[in-house]
Amino acid sequence: MYWDQHLRRAAGGRGVELRRVRTTNGYGGFKTILPPLENSDVGEITENTGCTSYEGSTNFFALEGPYRYLEAWIDRASLPPRSVAFPQDPADMDFAGELYEIANSRSIVEYNWEEDRVAGYLPCIDYDDIEKGPIGYQDEFYSTRKGSRWTSDAISQGLRGKELVPYLIRDFNAWICMPPDLWPSPPAVLTPLFTIFNESCALTHMHNLPNDLLLEIFSYVHLADLMNLSSTCRSMRNLLTNAGTLNAVLRQAVLSRHGSLRWILPVATVQGEVEYAEEIAYKWLASPYAIDYAPMDSSSKSGFNDQAFPYHVFIPIYLNVDIGIESFSMSSRKRMWKQAQQFQELWHEYRTKGWETDIFSMFDEATLKVRQAEMYG
Repeated sequence: MYWDQHLRRAAGGRGVELRRVRTTNGYGGFKTILPPLENSDVGEITENTGCTSYEGSTNFFALEGPYRYLEAWIDRASLPPRSVAFPQDPADMDFAGELYEIANSRSIVEYNWEEDRVAGYLPCIDYDDIEKGPIGYQDEFYSTRKGSRWTSDAISQGLRGKELVPYLIRDFNAWICMPPDLWPSPPAVLTPLFTIFNESCALTHMHNLPNDLLLEIFSYVHLADLMNLSSTCRSMRNLLTNAGTLNAVLRQAVLSRHGSLRWILPVATVQGEVEYAEEIAYKWLASPYAIDYAPMDSSSKSGFNDQAFPYHVFIPIYLNVDIGIESFSMSSRKRMWKQAQQFQELWHEYRTKGWETDIFSMFDEATLKVRQAEMYG
């Protein structure tokens, strides 16, 4: 919501200050400013922060969890240099500064206060229907309850109090936006994931291809489609669900820079997440599910990079929504990954085309005078 009367401008991204805040008043304002990384209120500052561009303020806020994941998942190194769109200002800008310019320079249709719609989201981003909630402010996103399946199941299992929260969130189609995400530990007993046909089967032409070429082909196919392909005949089932093949396909989807499952890896921008996930990863490497019971590769910086890591067992358990509370947080993580990919496209557009709407301070006084002359004829 930007008013351009009298050529009011906003400061550019190089002057951005990133704050952690608490205690929303429901209208985009915050009164408690916290230290950058601590969760305690020690040394807090009380200050009203109006998160709206009305009357010249161009603050905006984001939930901390999604912001930290966005910070980790946006691959700015793969984008064109700033000099393409900003030849007068080509030097690198920090993450918060560029995000600030991208969000504040988007073209926004004039806001109708009588219209039942959520304020403060970007129209160009698909929010998975979260913006259709009945409350019109972005700090209270939730949609109409979709029944009581998950909550009822949890109650029948004996869960009570706070233990029910993830299940209530699931029934309300809401998102878990803050850590901890809980990577699953190796199960004591593993239920077979696929039926493997031991008898000899007629081989297909795909069986004659080298393994590296097969993996290259599979990398272009959605995982769900590969599973559908495995149901076409017994020989394809044995090929695609073979532990070695399936593990290689999933490993590539997780570790490739833009792999479809890269969001599974822990990120350093969320405090403590890497340490916790790596502890779980080494439990899997020490389990009987590790590939060929191979010894751990001591040269790997991460357990998830180890050649012995059993992705073919880990991934289905990770994604299965019936296994417990951990799956609910991971499903929200997947939704945030999808949105990060949309922001990646926005970032590319920003780096190649510049601001969609120019509301920022001019580079020099001469340019400002030209713009003023254009506005007033």
